[in-house]
Amino acid sequence: MIAESTFVIPPEIEARLLAGELNRYGSVVRDTAGRIVVHLKEISLPEPNGDVVEAAARLLNKPIVIAGFATLAVVGTAVTIARKRKQALPECAKNDNESRRVYLAVVRDQSLDDAA
Repeated sequence: MIAESTFVIPPEIEARLLAGELNRYGSVVRDTAGRIVVHLKEISLPEPNGDVVEAAARLLNKPIVIAGFATLAVVGTAVTIARKRKQALPECAKNDNESRRVYLAVVRDQSLDDAA
C-alpha cells in the first residue's frame, strides 16, 4: 500500500531544510549528524468539493476557455521575457564579460605573457 502524507513544516525548519542544514525522513527531521531535531505533525487536507470539480471540468471542455488560458500563458510569458530583458546586468557581470573578451583576444593573438 502506498499512502501520501501531508505535514506542517514550521518556517524556521523549512528554511534550514532548504539550506541543506537539515534532512527530512518522512515525519522526522534530522540534522546532518543524524540527531532528531523535530517530529513533524501530520495533517489531513480537506476533500475537494465535488460540485466545484465538476464545474471546472465542464469549463475546460469549452474551446473558448482553453483559448483564454492559452492567451494568458503566452502574454504572461511575453511579459516575463520583456521584464528580464529590461533588467541591466550588474557591474560585476559587465566586468567579467569584458575580462573574458580581453583574455580571449590575447590568447587568440598569442600575446599572453607572464606580466598579464
